[in-house]
Amino acid sequence: MVQGNAILVVDLGNSSTKGMVLYGKDSQTGKYRERQFDVSNVFAPISSTYEVSSDYNDMTSTILNVNTELNGRAITGHFCNGELQRKEKPLATIKPTATEKKYNLDSSVLSFRLAFLYAYKAIMNMTRTSDYKQLDIHWTVVCLLPPGDMDTGKDAMKNLILDVKDIDIVYPEVKLPVNIDNVVILPEGFCAYAGVVYDKGHMFRQDYKYLTDETVLVFDIGAGTTDCLIISNNKLVQRSKYTVAQGGNNVYQIVRMKLRMDNLIINEDAIREGVIKGFVKDGAEKVSIVNYINEAKDEIAQKIISEFQDFLEYTDIKAKSVGYVLVCGGGSMQESEVEDIEPLSAKLISYFKTLSPNSALVDIPKHTVLKELPDGDVKKVEEQISPRDLNLIGASIMAEIV
Repeated sequence: MVQGNAILVVDLGNSSTKGMVLYGKDSQTGKYRERQFDVSNVFAPISSTYEVSSDYNDMTSTILNVNTELNGRAITGHFCNGELQRKEKPLATIKPTATEKKYNLDSSVLSFRLAFLYAYKAIMNMTRTSDYKQLDIHWTVVCLLPPGDMDTGKDAMKNLILDVKDIDIVYPEVKLPVNIDNVVILPEGFCAYAGVVYDKGHMFRQDYKYLTDETVLVFDIGAGTTDCLIISNNKLVQRSKYTVAQGGNNVYQIVRMKLRMDNLIINEDAIREGVIKGFVKDGAEKVSIVNYINEAKDEIAQKIISEFQDFLEYTDIKAKSVGYVLVCGGGSMQESEVEDIEPLSAKLISYFKTLSPNSALVDIPKHTVLKELPDGDVKKVEEQISPRDLNLIGASIMAEIV
């Protein structure tokens, strides 16, 4: 029997659900052992009589059996996820939307149950256990919310998490009680800052400790929104929290519109891939869209800075009080090896410098991670932290002291 306490950190993004599991301590470092996962947050109802074919496997596809409700709405039946959902049930999906709060989304209800499945898988991997029934784990769950939603949504998110009493997974066959001892809700953006300033064990990164005495502006760019906040002397300035309704998806939408104006009618997946690769296919011909991508990012950066400038003036916060700017979130990433495609972070700092000429962009640090080898062993590797993962990493560090 595998028993003990574990921490599950969950970041419900618009594009995926990211999670990190902390369990046990490394005998050499004394720090938590951890595993990270990133899973789809798109679901679709599926018949209870559906039989999964041999074309799918339980590493990439899942079917949940759920019987609960959210805000008086029943959420019952079987719901598929992953490769099976994408290929068999691509329509009538349940997925996040930037127009609704995370704690009011059906997809959040389903995503937490899926996250627990992957959390149990992670502990089985760490303990080399092959039978789910051998697990007896008590959980502390740490979840992130946009900073502007903390006051109104903190309790609602806690209740949504505490509603998970068990997981009933049809594919693979897993049925387990979920024992949650504690729930902690942390603000996005501030967690990203913590991921820069602190390392595992809640120790300062010495090269970044200077930020704790500075005023740092955080732009946390998601798929559909950008959360803005200011941290001064290592504390969140409560009145600085603001959300701009622009994000990474807006870049894609602008590129799509420009392509249509050029009579290039291309399916959405090809355009999204093109925003990363820098070109799309018109028949057999490659068509560069680098200029379109850069123009779109430029437009989005201008909108974000312009709207946030209006907010600063309204709150009487001086832009020149900001010394450093941290840009994080999946929407900020270049995600391209094409050198001519400029990252959104570079665009943002360029426009913010018109308000605060002496501000500087924070370089995101490297960190040491454990990489699993084919034989099941792990090795330590130093790698650049992804801006997409900063909130999750920061929340896992803060979780160590909750």
